[in-house]
Amino acid sequence: MDYHITDMLNASQATDFSSAQDHPYRQMPYFLKPQLKAYFSRAIEGRVPMVVNCSAGKDRTGITAALMLTALGVPRSQVMQDYVLSTEYRRPVIERGDVDLAAVAKSNAFAAMMLHYSDRQSTQAAPLITEEGIPYLYYALAQIEADYGSVPAFLDRELGVSAADIDTLKTLYLQ
Repeated sequence: MDYHITDMLNASQATDFSSAQDHPYRQMPYFLKPQLKAYFSRAIEGRVPMVVNCSAGKDRTGITAALMLTALGVPRSQVMQDYVLSTEYRRPVIERGDVDLAAVAKSNAFAAMMLHYSDRQSTQAAPLITEEGIPYLYYALAQIEADYGSVPAFLDRELGVSAADIDTLKTLYLQ
């Protein structure tokens, strides 16, 4: 399901990943709602394998994976540990590609954001945590729980994933 990155950038006024109150991850599950609905619908129908794509495999992919893992009953500590572990497998040179970000950023909002947060010299991915050691993903899940009380309640009310659907997911994807 397609969307334009500028919609996501405009949906979040925050650009400071160190701000707990305005952290961009707080609104990301809401922005991704149409894609998350499609993802869970296909998973419930058993239409797999599926690919969840984002440029670095941490933001949109991380939230999607966290919601699925939570639905499957994976403990929050393990979800967070797996999310943070993904930093070890990310490669900035691949994420950046061969694009001249400075040139493209003049007319492309996503390139401008990537330029703002990138370090062209780095061969190591930036950790997915704040200076205080809080994983970015925490903010998305905390916002969901503040708004709905739990991830399953969010899945049910916002994405149409019922308790019976979660049982189906567990039957399909857990051994």
